[in-house]
Amino acid sequence: MIINRNEKYYDKRLNKLFSRLKFFNIKKVNSAIIFGAGVAGKYLIKQLKKNKIRVINIVDNDSKLWGKKIDKINIISLSQLKKKYTSEPVFIASVIHESDIFNQLIENGYQYIYPLSYANYLYPNIFNYRKYNKMYQSLFFPNSKKNILKVYKLLKDSESRRIFSSIIDFRLRHYFSIKTDLIYSNKTQYFDCQIIQPNKNEIFVDGGGYYGDTVKSFINQNKNSYSKIYSFEPDAKNFNKLESIVNKINNKKIVALKLGLYKETGKVSFYQQGNINSRINKDNQSLLISGHVLQSGKKDTVNLPVISLDNFFEDKEPPTFIKMDIEGAEIDALLGANKLIKKYKPKLAISVYHKPTDLWKIPLIIHKLNQKYKLYLRHYSHELCETVCYAV
Repeated sequence: MIINRNEKYYDKRLNKLFSRLKFFNIKKVNSAIIFGAGVAGKYLIKQLKKNKIRVINIVDNDSKLWGKKIDKINIISLSQLKKKYTSEPVFIASVIHESDIFNQLIENGYQYIYPLSYANYLYPNIFNYRKYNKMYQSLFFPNSKKNILKVYKLLKDSESRRIFSSIIDFRLRHYFSIKTDLIYSNKTQYFDCQIIQPNKNEIFVDGGGYYGDTVKSFINQNKNSYSKIYSFEPDAKNFNKLESIVNKINNKKIVALKLGLYKETGKVSFYQQGNINSRINKDNQSLLISGHVLQSGKKDTVNLPVISLDNFFEDKEPPTFIKMDIEGAEIDALLGANKLIKKYKPKLAISVYHKPTDLWKIPLIIHKLNQKYKLYLRHYSHELCETVCYAV
């Protein structure tokens, strides 16, 4: 791992790798192309219009979208775009497929390409779809280096240490060069068979039930043999989808709960988006790596009932396996399960990518709560999202 850097490291890195970006002056860009017709694309249309930049076309690799429109702007294929425009700046409106799109554009002769990571770093107040600039600087926060080294030593296998080093190095060295050399697993996320062994008597906590994808994955991994599933999903629209899946499975051993997991029982402010971006509203949530800009408004913010797992299981048989992917609330939810973790040592699969410092803070918290755990790390995407810390 290379962590002996300072806060000016990225400025030097940008200038060295992408010298053309010094000509990226937002006030001098009159028109642009957006590559990506998803949520990020819609966001970029709005931001470019605010800055009086005309969006000529939206490009997408999904042929089902060709011919459709977003905000009266045509969605076309890259081959269609090449027939008309080859020198216009292209903003990549994708995070998961950012590297693939970047390479695709380079191969097709485009020179002025701006992924969200660059745009955010250069103009964080305009391109604030994801807080990349905060993510980079987190490596230089006080105690970060010390804590990173602590976690590296705690990880129990060479694969975990390689993945951890790969992510740190990727943040420092490779991200601005769009080089996808992260070490990722092809196993099932949250249920990696090299680490987590199925148990026919499992009492499983699904923190972040979303629309039932994890419930179905768990049942499949355990070959439909388990004692109980408690799936927590606070967003109303997501919960309806989750409940529909649970009803189709028609198994009384599955309980869907419209509650958030937190460090204490009560109510908190919650951004309800009806998708994967819904999350508890706290001041430091603006530092989320994976969180999109919220479609905020009073109607989107609700008072959410939350519960700590310690309270929830006071009168129930304790969980044997806890999974959490709850958009930045993982630390609070872990603190709300501290008694269970200390006394019963349930298996844990906790997402550690939502906030910049989660990668090292969450493993250290788990270790502090119960030093008998063996800690592992696995990564499930080409990009910076989908990193899971396992404790067994």
